[in-house]
Amino acid sequence: MDVESKNNFITKYQLFATIVVTITGVGFFSYPSAMARTVGTDGWIVTILSGFIVYVLMYLIHKIVRLNDYGSLHMILENNYGKIFSIIIAIVFSVLNIMLISVGMRVFAEVIKMYLLEKTPVEFIVMIMIITGSILVRGELDVLIKFNEVSFWIMFIPIYLVMFLLCKGTDFTNVLPVFNNSIYKYMEGIALTAFSFEGFEIAYLVLPHVKQKETFQRLYLRVWFL
Repeated sequence: MDVESKNNFITKYQLFATIVVTITGVGFFSYPSAMARTVGTDGWIVTILSGFIVYVLMYLIHKIVRLNDYGSLHMILENNYGKIFSIIIAIVFSVLNIMLISVGMRVFAEVIKMYLLEKTPVEFIVMIMIITGSILVRGELDVLIKFNEVSFWIMFIPIYLVMFLLCKGTDFTNVLPVFNNSIYKYMEGIALTAFSFEGFEIAYLVLPHVKQKETFQRLYLRVWFL
């Protein structure tokens, strides 16, 4: 196996599954009720707007990585900002992500306890997540990609099955009335939704290792319409 084939090991489906699984954030379980409290029946409008924003950000990430010959994030920062500033930016980026992951892990543990494991201590749930994450990180990127590949079906087959069963007898007039909130409410809803869609920056990590890089634009169109 040559060096290029070894470095470019992520298939189109694995990239698709990784992006979808990653952007399914910690607010997934409580998202519908949070939208209902914030914007009422206009929650679907906020969801579409937030998805479009994530779509644009993903497009910009792809442009940045492509303009830098699909180099790693470290190479992109060093080539554009120099060695010293790239280290500072990398540290800020790392600290920010550690803070977000820490808060997200706590929220996710609380959500799991509230909706799934009512009698399980939060500390035990957090410990299991830390152990699982540590194993995935130690296994390097290919293990994480395969984990996301399997998780995609575990997460979304039940979702689509439930949606199919709920379609019978659904009253679509419940989405009315529309545009019944102020612009500030919509902005608040978008800010709340952004937390649920968080994680798309993983594209910086996986894009340099995609086999057919020219197909990425068509791929994230597929992610958008999922």
